[in-house]
Amino acid sequence: MSLAHITAKIEADARQEADEILAKSRSQADAIRNKCREELEQLDKATTERIAAERPEVFRRREIVANLDVQKELLITRRRVLDEAFERALEKLNELDEERYLALCENLLSEASSIGDEIVIVNPAEQYITESWIEEFNRKYKKDLVLGEGRESLTGGFMLIRDRIRVNCAWEMLLKVFREDREIDVAKRFHEA
Repeated sequence: MSLAHITAKIEADARQEADEILAKSRSQADAIRNKCREELEQLDKATTERIAAERPEVFRRREIVANLDVQKELLITRRRVLDEAFERALEKLNELDEERYLALCENLLSEASSIGDEIVIVNPAEQYITESWIEEFNRKYKKDLVLGEGRESLTGGFMLIRDRIRVNCAWEMLLKVFREDREIDVAKRFHEA
């Protein structure tokens, strides 16, 4: 055998071995690709099944959140209506004519004055509760109330002071107390409506 034959034989063997390695590599690559496809198909199927299974729960949660948002907006609206109602009530109290205003104050004052020697504080711009009205009240109820100098920011009504005790009969305070007493009942009525 000549050198050329030996070289050709080595080259042929190397080519055959390279072709076998290449075929084996291609076969392994195809097997890996097929395995990856199968895994992707299984993963896709599992994901689709999981989404289908979780879909009702997702929609249920979305519905719960939406209902909570609706309830929150409804509560905000009811609160706004309640606030407006009490603001309107305060306006109505401030719009009372002199006769009704003084009748209400007389009623409140007769209930609030337990001892009868308190100081009656009113807004500096008060028009109806005057020194003469207090004197007439004192004669009628046998009290000894005094109209005091007040810097209180009352929009209407009065405050009684004796020593360190204050009885606040200002419109704002009366409405606040009334609201606290009645708010649960009003909320129930809103809920029923």
